[in-house]
Formats: sequence, structure tokens, C-alpha cells
Amino acid sequence: MSTPALSGPNRFFGGTPDRSAGRSVLSAPRAAAALWWLAAKRNGGLFLLPVIAAAMWWLVRDSHQYQAVVLWMPTVQGVGNSLVVAGPLVAALASWIAGRSRRRGMTDLLATAPLPGGWAVVAEWLGIVAWVLLAYLGSAGVALLWTATEVTWGGPVLWPIIVAAVALAVCAAGGLFLGNVWPNRFLPPLLAIAVAALIVAPIGVRQLDRVKMLSPMGPIDSAVREPLVQVDDRVVLPHLLWLTALGLTLLLALVAWRSGRWLPRVLLMASVLAAVFAANPLVGYETGSDDVRAFEPIPYEPQCATDVVTVCVHPAYERRHGEVVTAINAIAQPLADIDRVTMRFEQSVGWDSPPSDVVSFYLYGDEMLDGSLAHQVPMQIVADWPAMAAHQGPAAGGLTAAQAIVAAWLTREYELRTGIETPLSFTDMSMNESASIVPLSMVVEGLPFLSCHQEAAQTQGCEFDAVAGREVQARVDAATERFLAMDSATRRAWLNANWTDLRAGQVALE
Repeated sequence: MSTPALSGPNRFFGGTPDRSAGRSVLSAPRAAAALWWLAAKRNGGLFLLPVIAAAMWWLVRDSHQYQAVVLWMPTVQGVGNSLVVAGPLVAALASWIAGRSRRRGMTDLLATAPLPGGWAVVAEWLGIVAWVLLAYLGSAGVALLWTATEVTWGGPVLWPIIVAAVALAVCAAGGLFLGNVWPNRFLPPLLAIAVAALIVAPIGVRQLDRVKMLSPMGPIDSAVREPLVQVDDRVVLPHLLWLTALGLTLLLALVAWRSGRWLPRVLLMASVLAAVFAANPLVGYETGSDDVRAFEPIPYEPQCATDVVTVCVHPAYERRHGEVVTAINAIAQPLADIDRVTMRFEQSVGWDSPPSDVVSFYLYGDEMLDGSLAHQVPMQIVADWPAMAAHQGPAAGGLTAAQAIVAAWLTREYELRTGIETPLSFTDMSMNESASIVPLSMVVEGLPFLSCHQEAAQTQGCEFDAVAGREVQARVDAATERFLAMDSATRRAWLNANWTDLRAGQVALE
């Protein structure tokens, strides 16, 4: 008696031999393709398209909330973060499809298909993955295309999107396996919650910090924190190997569970070992202060313009260049007659302290950009942070009362000339209800009156004793009134005489 051509694989992987199918080795791929098409048509994956597209649109828009312009990295961040929504949905859908097939006896029907059981599992899985990737990659493509029409510098980092796409395929494999093993109607919602927790918890719970790179959000989160700095891509290949091994393990587990044959079980054991080896280098990877490998900005040539002062911005912010130049020149205008003021204003895109002759500033997504600069730039003008660190030691990092008074004067002068109201002032930031222009709680002289007990320190909160600091606050208020009451010639002479010491934090209250 002749043996069907496919009886060997069927015997190992499960499924009933079909003599008619054994006449041609091409019948198995054809049957698998037909099964894939059938699964894709009946699995309900079409509903993923609007859900994933809507979630991604919202997340991409939200990621640009604090950006003054459209940038590549916030778009990649929004696309990557959509995994938090898409992953649980995909796992729930796959488990629902598998459970429905089990309850209706479709799994037994598939066992009679003229192809090995492993092919049937792959065809079912690909039927889900096809819709998932169409929804996810299609939406990502639209988001990237929109960004390309808006940006003026750089290009996208694509590997976080690839990581998320592979993770979605793994979620489909996990849902398919669990839906077959436990075809319960309550499984899909429970699985959605569990998958969401597995994706988010490792990066959101400090106690799970050592295993956060096992979650696909680990490498995605480490890549998209800052839009214009270099990021660590060393984890990409190890993580993709881990996801691949995990997905293969889940698919082989389903094949082994359906067939009960020895070969799928052997392959499953090998896949489990591969997953363990792939996960090992990710455990404890990049924890604590070493989370992001590089803090250096991506190399760029700043765009500069000189009027009252020289103002430089990152080329990615070219569309806001004119607005920024106008605002900073107006803010620095009162210092134009100060002989020692020869500064360069440069947008900061990293964490390094600027040189003494450079004033750094950040551009946020405020609707009134000039209002934000009116508060931020004066505080940077009056502070030479390297010199302050040399003189103040651990106390460096905050303005002295004299520096804060001059900064408040620059802000008020800009407000009076332009008629704007700044969105944030010293008083708004203070920890008391002082009506002072320069609250003591916001300057170095107020440090002795701050108490940061252990519980408050954990929440980055401190208590300010306004009663104990009342006398010093009165001195700050008096010095503020004297400075603001000076005529322009007297103020110019005072600034010329004290400018270097003022920026170094060496001018005391008089």
C-alpha cells in the first residue's frame, strides 16, 4: 500500500492524512493559503482598523502636546505607545476567535484539512496577524507621512515601530494559544487586562525595573524620551530575538497541545530554552541612572540670527525661529547698554550645562511662546551656572535673591513693553501665598527655612516656614523695591559694576 506524500509530517504534527492531497506537494501550501484566507475573512479583525487608527491618532497628537513644532520622535513615540492599546485588543480578539472555533467544533474540522496541523495553526495565526499589521502599519504610515509634511529636520527612528509590530504578532499568538486551551467566554476581557499589565507594569512599577526590557515598551520607552538626542539602540536586536522566541514558543505550544505528537513537543522544549537564553541578557539591562545610554544631541548646525543679541535655534524649530528671535531680542533689550553683556542665546536640546557666555533656553508647546520665554530666559540670563556651582557647591541650582530680582525686572519690562502676561511667575511657583515679587521660598536665601522630611522628599515635596523667614523676606522685598525704583542711569551703572559677580551668585542683599 502506498503512503501519502504528506503522511510523514501529518503523523508528527497531527492532522488526518488525505490521499488526494498527497498527490502533490503543492497541495499543502495551497490549502494553507485557502485556510488563511478563510480565517482572515471570518475572524472579525477588520474592526481593529478604526480602533487602532483612532488610538494612534490620539497618542501621536498627545505626544506633541509639549512640543513647539512637529518632530519625528514624538510621532514615533505615539506610534509605539499605541501598543498599550493595540496589544490587549489583539490578544483578546485572538482568544475570542480561538474560543469560538473550539466551542463550535471548528478545530475538529480543521484537523481534517489536507495539511499538517502545524500549517493550520500558522494559517490561523497569520489570518489574525494580517489584519493587525494592516491596521498598525497602515496607521503608522499615515502618521509618518503627516510628520514628513510638517518637519524641517531629521528623519524617523523606525525600530521602535518594528518592535511594537512584532510584539503585536506575539500577542496574537498568545491569545490564540490560550483561547484554544481555555475556550471560556470570559477569557478575552481577562486576557486584555493581563496583557495590558504585562506591557505597562515593567516600565511603570519601580520594583519591576530589572525586567522592564522584557516588555516591548522597555526599549520603546528608552528610545523616545527626548526628541533631539541620541538614543540607545543596543537593546533592539536582543529584544527582537526574545520576542521571536516567545512567539515561536506560543505557536509550538498550540501545535503540541493539538497534536499530542512527540516532534512538536521536542521543538517546543527547544523553543522554550531559546526564549530563556534570549531573555537572559534583557534582565537587569539598563536600570537606574544608566537607562538611556547617550545624552548627547544628534549632531546639527544651529540656525542663528543677530540683532540685539545672537539667538540660535535647532533647525527642527525653523518655523518658530523668527518668533523666538523677536522675543529674546526684546527680553534682552534692557541690557543692551550693559558693557559686559556679550551673550549668545542658544536653544538647549541636551543636559550639559552651557558655557558661561551662552544662555540656554527650551522651547515648549505653549501657545504663547513669547510668554514662556519671558519667564525662562531672564532666569538664565542672570545665572552663570558653572561659576555658581564653583561658589555655592551643593546649594547651586537655584537663583540668589539678587539674581531673582534682576530676572523679575527683565520679565516685568518685557511685559510692560509687549502687554502680555506670562503664564508662570515666581509667585505662581512659590510654596506660600506671599504677594512678594520674589518669594523667599524660590531663592537660595530661603533654603534654611525649607524642611524636607523623608516622606515629603519621596514625593519631591518640601515645607516652607514662612513665619521663620519673615524677616529675610522683608529684606528681599525691600531690595526689590529699591532696584525697581532706580532710574535707568543708576540701574545701568549698578549692573555694569556687578554683572560678573551677579551671574556668579556673589551679590548679596544690600
